[in-house]
Amino acid sequence: MGRAHALDAGARRRSEAGRVVGAHGARLRPRRGPRMSSVIVTGAAKGIGAGIAEAFARAGWSVVAVDRDKAPLEQTAARIGGTVVTLAGDVADRATNDAAVKLAVDRFGGLDAAVGNAGVTLAKLIDDSTPQEFDRLFSINVKALMYLAQAAHKALGKTKGSLTVIASKTGLVAQRDSPLYCATKGAAIQDRVGRPVPGDAGRGLHHRCGASGRRRVHRRMSKGRLDDRVCVITGAGSGIGRASALLFAREGACVVVADVDRAGAEETVKLVHADGGKANAFSADVVDPDDARRLADETARTEGRIDVLFNNAGIAGVGTLHETSTELWDKVMAVNVRGVFLVSKFVVPHMIEKKRGSIINMSSTIAEIGLAQRASYAASKGAILALTRAMQVDYAPFGIRVNALLPGTIATPFVEKYLRESYPSREEGLKAIRKRQLTSELGKPEDVASAALFLASDESSFVMGSGLFVDGGVRGGK
Repeated sequence: MGRAHALDAGARRRSEAGRVVGAHGARLRPRRGPRMSSVIVTGAAKGIGAGIAEAFARAGWSVVAVDRDKAPLEQTAARIGGTVVTLAGDVADRATNDAAVKLAVDRFGGLDAAVGNAGVTLAKLIDDSTPQEFDRLFSINVKALMYLAQAAHKALGKTKGSLTVIASKTGLVAQRDSPLYCATKGAAIQDRVGRPVPGDAGRGLHHRCGASGRRRVHRRMSKGRLDDRVCVITGAGSGIGRASALLFAREGACVVVADVDRAGAEETVKLVHADGGKANAFSADVVDPDDARRLADETARTEGRIDVLFNNAGIAGVGTLHETSTELWDKVMAVNVRGVFLVSKFVVPHMIEKKRGSIINMSSTIAEIGLAQRASYAASKGAILALTRAMQVDYAPFGIRVNALLPGTIATPFVEKYLRESYPSREEGLKAIRKRQLTSELGKPEDVASAALFLASDESSFVMGSGLFVDGGVRGGK
């Protein structure tokens, strides 16, 4: 722990920090009364974090400065005027955030603001990045924000304080060579925590069906929009993934139906075959690096290439941020974001080799609009939208297009689970959903499948790095 110190840092850094703090809604004017206002600033040893801590201290606030690098943190505190105490710890550890809040409350009598500034970057392409690097980025840049919010929400609720996160324009505008960093900042933006805080047996391809090797004999009536394309669809054992597999196959594609649910994948394949299409099942967990690598490599080996990747697998997450368990947060981020990273990481090199490909990532309308009780899900889908833009910048030179789908409420098992968990009855949930749309009907999986077909086909050859909404007019409002 630390003590009060004095500082005169550069005016430029003070100006930048002041603009950052002011733009994110923190009130720099301290309260009047028996105690002074207090704030927690993470990543406060240097850079913007140090500037923010200084700006608050100069405005008369009591500051809890947090950073994992103890020596530079103490050096910074030794130059800040006002009341500053330090806490050396890793913000990716829940205990550090709990300790910071306890320190503020015990030392200063309460907590009026918290600024989640700590972050790391990574300048690597998707196919060069490791699962360990992915986990490190999301742990510090995203998960730590959840820990801070969970630790601080009660104390902030008592003072009607504010929680601010430092995101980045890269969460909205892609930055070359940094797709995972962009994804973390997209997650931070879409989680919307910068507002005032209130008081997914056998594995492997079953048979060949593509452009190389022996094929099954299937009837074909006419030339389709995906003739002889090899398409991998994750989460294709049900819902939107199944509808997309059926549609892609009708349009001439050989579809690799990937799902953690082997029975569901095999049922989808049966439906495709019954419809005269070409498909095979692949049992895979997108969160498992070995499964993701095998899905990509075995498909490329048996079929000769991968033309389309539809990263459709996903799960829901219901709850406000401070009520979301660490286990649920990790599961949602693992399936919805890490799964997209892993499968794309191992598919992209095969596309680069062929100098062409289309990748479709499943985001959600929630990446653009707020929705109650969906903190972890919103963060994951915001990350996917930002990741899509960043991937497009990186892989456009190789003839690869990357786009995202943003569905609204679609009649799938996914949504049925949401209705059960979020409303007293299914009908009440449907009424609430219909109020958000410009149509009274829920979307159908086929609606999203048709949009995916467009992005997979050459008809969308000029569509790159875009998010296609299939939402029944939710953004139009009612």
